[in-house]
Amino acid sequence: MVSLSNHRVGGTSSSTCLFDNGCLSRLLIDGVSTGSFQGIKLSRSSPVLSHLFFADDSLIFFKATPEACAGVKDILARFSRLSGEVINYNKSHIMFSPNTPFRFKRYMRSIVGTPSEESLGKYLGCNVEVDGRSSRKFQPLIEKVERKVSSWQHLTLSHAGRVIYINSILSMLSLNILSVFLIPKSTADKINAIFARFLWANPNSPSPIFWKSRKIIEMPKGGGGLGIRNVHLFNKALLMKQAVRIHNSRQSLISQVLLAKYKASPVDIVLRNRKMGRVSWGMRGLCRAVQDCRAGFTSQIGNGSNTSIEGDKWIREGLVKVKPGVNLAHMGIRQVKDLMNTQQNTWNSSLIWKCFNSDTAMKILATHIPAEELNDIFVWTESKSGVPRVNDIYAFYLINKGELNITKENRQFWNKFWASDLIPKWKFFTWRLLNMALATSSNLRKRNIPIQEMCSLCKQDKENENHLFRDCNITRHVWASSLLGIRICPMTVISIEDWIKNFLKLFWKEDGVKSTRALEFIATLWAIWIHRNNVIFRSEEVNPAAIMNLRIALLKEVRESSKFRDRNNPLSHIDNSRLDGCHVSQLGSSSDECIVKVDGAWKRHKQKNPRAGIGWSALLDNSKIFEGNDVVISLSPLQTEAHAVLRGLREAFAHGVNRVHIFSDNKVLVQALQKRQYPFEVASIAHDIQALRSKFLSCKIHHAGRDVVAPAHALATAARLGNLI
Repeated sequence: MVSLSNHRVGGTSSSTCLFDNGCLSRLLIDGVSTGSFQGIKLSRSSPVLSHLFFADDSLIFFKATPEACAGVKDILARFSRLSGEVINYNKSHIMFSPNTPFRFKRYMRSIVGTPSEESLGKYLGCNVEVDGRSSRKFQPLIEKVERKVSSWQHLTLSHAGRVIYINSILSMLSLNILSVFLIPKSTADKINAIFARFLWANPNSPSPIFWKSRKIIEMPKGGGGLGIRNVHLFNKALLMKQAVRIHNSRQSLISQVLLAKYKASPVDIVLRNRKMGRVSWGMRGLCRAVQDCRAGFTSQIGNGSNTSIEGDKWIREGLVKVKPGVNLAHMGIRQVKDLMNTQQNTWNSSLIWKCFNSDTAMKILATHIPAEELNDIFVWTESKSGVPRVNDIYAFYLINKGELNITKENRQFWNKFWASDLIPKWKFFTWRLLNMALATSSNLRKRNIPIQEMCSLCKQDKENENHLFRDCNITRHVWASSLLGIRICPMTVISIEDWIKNFLKLFWKEDGVKSTRALEFIATLWAIWIHRNNVIFRSEEVNPAAIMNLRIALLKEVRESSKFRDRNNPLSHIDNSRLDGCHVSQLGSSSDECIVKVDGAWKRHKQKNPRAGIGWSALLDNSKIFEGNDVVISLSPLQTEAHAVLRGLREAFAHGVNRVHIFSDNKVLVQALQKRQYPFEVASIAHDIQALRSKFLSCKIHHAGRDVVAPAHALATAARLGNLI
């Protein structure tokens, strides 16, 4: 086997590059079909590989014969004549498989006219050939990150700017290798250390003070951290997304090659508990990434033949719970299909209530069985959209490690905090203050740094966050004189963290997330900190009025920059309500277009058993042609609405409608159907909806307000209350 890597000469635009790649690809495919050369196979059933492209770099694979070398050389010459691009054979190289005799290598190399190499070398700064047995293969990745960091260390960047730099640039530098190979943990730890050192670096000190642990700063922003990614977990999250893409996209080249080589996707190998055997390092990394988050997968039921009732996870909340004393194996019930009435394509409800507790039985009966004969498949269920996102997978890894245990209240606070209008520098300052990570006297002395421990403003008490920002006499005068009019009780025992959080929550609750009072509150904290530093390092006199004047100047500066930002934002004056949904009056007046309004009504009962009803009402030429309602078993409002859409389509098809417009007030469902990205709870229902849509000449699903679907809503509510028509 021979691998020829070539480099093309000549400046080209992206569109020209795409044309040239298409031209060369067609010539190589024709060369294989006409017998000019033979491509290679990674296994007997694998597709033939003749070439791989990236931008203007090419890899050409062919069997090591003189005829093949001559055939490839002729194809490259034809390509040069057709495209006007010249192959630089001095920058290209040829690589032979290890079992090729040396004299054959020399002879065939002379035919192609390019030097030979023993390895493919580096690509985008990283080694192409990685076996995972040595971390030395990944040393160029570490060096690449270090060079990039060292080029920025002489610049004065705020901590907020450094966080943005790390997340937006440094992680992207390693994206190409992290999404392909599982790098050793030692390599990942070294890169993590570079990130942490760069974040806390002080140009005046060779050894920075690490104010917070990596465990804290690597948490997502919604979890109270800075969102700096842990490279090891980020690497596995990228690989997990690749594994799911290979599992779902069976027609892609990488999927066909791996399925032919290993007879199963990485997801199936892990979740079906199959033995890996001897696999490549790339495949092993994909399988390990899936293994570490296998709890995030759930089997989506089709015909139920491939899913074990007790061995597999097929309801999102976990394994099913069987009633005490019930042995499914002795009853001959092992697969999910054994719980179905296969001829009616429904659940055997009496058997389910007999075997499982009420909570599990309700979840099973709420699982939709597709109308078509489909195999069970494993799907990722820890993303709201149903599509595996790297951020969701990363958060799942943190949860599994026990590093993301945060209350719902704290999560809501941090989400609002990072979404607020505060400038990035103030956000990072406030984050440090709430995490006790400011360079106050108490924190410096904890780190054995000799410094005056008394407050630099009042000289009466030890300086810490509580005293400096709230309890100091100077600070109390500032708060009382501000427009907020905050009076500090001398006996306040609440921590400064809770004190700040309580005020911000109050301002956001009463004024919204863009509260001007919250802006003034943080500006006052920042002004106190700036004045304290000016007193220590610039020998200024302590003066509460200076703090007030500084706060006014800061607020004026922020408001002016905000006006400039809004004035230059082309989307700031768009009326979003005009872009939201569609109204019946906006449709065409074709006489054969049927308008079906659907809605679902869902409410959780006191005994935790959900009660759901669906309703539909159809119009043709402004005349009602059919309507109805029904009761369904559903676990959420979204699932109920999906049932309503499906039933509306079925009724329209049964009444002989050819062109139909479905109106629903559930925006999430409509967007999911348009993007074909479905949350797990509605994925099987959405499959039936899409299959049924194809049977109409025209079928469109629109989002509309509650007033538009009011007739269907009334029918759905009546059904939920037990009033069927």
